Parts: sequence; structure tokens; C-alpha cells
Amino acid sequence: MNQVKFSIVTPVYNGEAFIARTIRSVLDQTVPPYEYNIVDGGSTDRTVEICNSYREQFAEKGIRYQVISERDHGIYDGMNKGIRRSSGDFIGIINADDWYERTALETMQRLYEKTHFDMAYADIRMHNGDHSFIKKASNPKFVSSRTWNHPTQFTSREIYQKKLYRNQSVFDDLDMLLWIHRHGYHIEVVNEVLANFTMGGASNNEKKWSEIRKRIRMKSEIYRENGYSWIYTLDAAAVEIAKKLLGKGTQ
Repeated sequence: MNQVKFSIVTPVYNGEAFIARTIRSVLDQTVPPYEYNIVDGGSTDRTVEICNSYREQFAEKGIRYQVISERDHGIYDGMNKGIRRSSGDFIGIINADDWYERTALETMQRLYEKTHFDMAYADIRMHNGDHSFIKKASNPKFVSSRTWNHPTQFTSREIYQKKLYRNQSVFDDLDMLLWIHRHGYHIEVVNEVLANFTMGGASNNEKKWSEIRKRIRMKSEIYRENGYSWIYTLDAAAVEIAKKLLGKGTQ
């Protein structure tokens, strides 16, 4: 079977402290991607300079490499710009402070050869300072962010041609997941760690309870808009309250 063409997209803004690690994780894949699109939101630091410094290395490996720098309307707008510029069979999105394991694309290639999925995702390693743990992936009938890891997700370009991220809230990735489920696409899960997620930033233990309630309402509305019952509001509440109490960053 011919090798699947993978496109990778990274949205970034003022990421000079960590973008090189993300870029190298794409460059060092055991199965190289077809192309890599970095979408910079108009950084004022050295992000674009660092990105451009890798052009020759990607060219040597025959990987199409684009760095787009212009103002955008948030992270999901950046994702959509990168998706529109992608021409591979499957598209993976890895944020600028996260990174892939070296065999991420090789694992997805093998999985596709066996299952011909439309969308697939995997386990992820969560990093919180000096500590880390593995968040396992699964695909139960009860659809929840507790069992899904967006940085490990690879989605067919055909799906993205029908729907892009709506660019309305921090939970646009959940909206996309629910939409894919609702439309009956073939979803697969592989229980191997394929990516690393950096926890922190505006961590949930710093959020006020009013913000937690707002996040629960936003999630609940997304579930309802995608035709899910009120019972999913309970899951949304459980996830957000657990993040608050445990002090873990969003995912």
C-alpha cells in the first residue's frame, strides 16, 4: 500500500521559548510528513526567525515546509489557515508548546493500513513541571474529552473540507470531535503515547469558580448543539471541577 501523506499544522504566537522542540519533533519522524505548515499569528519575538532557520533541513528531507506569519483571530483561526493550506491525506495539529514522539506518524501509517480510519487518536503524556503522567485514549459510546487527546488526533482532509473549527470558544476542538462522531465517521484509537502535552499557563486551580461555571455552560451548549442529551452536562461539570481541584491544565 502507498504511504499515507500526512500534513502537520502548528499554530503559534510568541513561542520562541518552545517552538524549536515542536519543529524538531516533526522533522525527526521515522516516517516523515508530506508537509508541515506553521501558522504564526504575528509574533513580536524571534518565533518566525527560529521557524525560518529550519527551512534547509526540511528541504533536505523532501518535506514541504511553509511558515505563514500574519495576524489572526485566535488559535483555531490559525488551525483553519493551516488546514486550508494542507494537501495531505490526513492532517495532524500539534500546538507550539507540545511535541510528537518520533514514531507518531509511523504508528498512524500502520494503523491506517489495518483499519482505513477517517480519524484516529492515541495516548498522550501530560507534563506538569517535573511531573508527568499518561492520559489513556479510548473510544466509548459516551463521548467525552476524558478519553480523547486532541494533539494526537489525525483527521482526513475530506472531513476538514466539510467542516473547519468554528472559532468561537476554547472548546472548538470538542465541537469538532462531536461532529465527527455524529456523522458516523470511522474512528480508531491506538494505545501508544504519540504526543506530549505541556500543562500550565492559566492553570485551572487559578480560575475562579465563576469561570469554571462558564466553561461548563460552554461545553454543555456544544453538546446540545451537536444533538447530545442533557446528561453530558454532568460529564462536562465533572471534568472541569476535577481540573479545578487537581490544578491541572486544560486538554
